[in-house]
Amino acid sequence: MAEFFKTLLKGVIYVVLLPFILLVWVLSAIYCVFIFLYSAIKNMIIFFAGGNPMGDLPEDVKAKKILTERLIQPQPSFIPTAAAPTPAVSVEGSPAPTAESLRPTFVTETSDEVLNRQEEQDQGGDDDGNFTQTY
Repeated sequence: MAEFFKTLLKGVIYVVLLPFILLVWVLSAIYCVFIFLYSAIKNMIIFFAGGNPMGDLPEDVKAKKILTERLIQPQPSFIPTAAAPTPAVSVEGSPAPTAESLRPTFVTETSDEVLNRQEEQDQGGDDDGNFTQTY
């Protein structure tokens, strides 16, 4: 008989607690559906705006910072130009060229010149305005 009352008491407890258990389960399910819809819409907006929905990695942030610094600062293009005309060298008694006159000078480009050159390369054009591609 004691076993019967234990089983009966468990049944009563389950019947009394069942609405609260269902309420917690339904509220958590509704919360999960709203979170799913919110994150899906937010990630679609970020994706179509050109961003990364997962966020940038620390390596990506460092690379972007380096690239923007390189585009902003003038970069040497390593095109040697004549610094000064060297004196004509004769066979006897001519002055030796100095190290300064033999050192090449470098032309620095501004970021606008670099961007213009990159845009021209992207468009496939040459310096003379010819857009036919040569291979």
